[in-house]
Amino acid sequence: MSDDEDEGFSYPGYDSSGDDFEGPIRINTAKPPMKLAKLDVSNNALNGTLDPHIGPLSTLHHISIDNNKFSGQLPRKWSSLKQLQGLSIHSNDLSGKVPDGVCALADSGELRNFTADCSGDSPQIPQMKCECCTLCM
Repeated sequence: MSDDEDEGFSYPGYDSSGDDFEGPIRINTAKPPMKLAKLDVSNNALNGTLDPHIGPLSTLHHISIDNNKFSGQLPRKWSSLKQLQGLSIHSNDLSGKVPDGVCALADSGELRNFTADCSGDSPQIPQMKCECCTLCM
């Protein structure tokens, strides 16, 4: 490998939407970072809290984790995803305040599409406090 090549591997996108996966997602940070532009695991039965170590995947442009069973809060470390343009996290069991750093991505114009459960229309779904979502479900 030459000095100007990054370690890790490139992969344009990972789409497992609707594949009936269950359980938590964990990122192995012991390996060199993966250059992934899109992560779509929507419409599954994934659960647990969101892994804060997704931050090393700094090349992510789009994350779709909607329609799962994730719980807890959106990790502050996701604020380091400076290239993030789309984030869809609705229809989970997420709650709490969206981190200021994530809203800063939206305020800068980088994060253009951000969908979360923040409308308060459904008492069955926990709500997030979001001042920067482009669409509240």
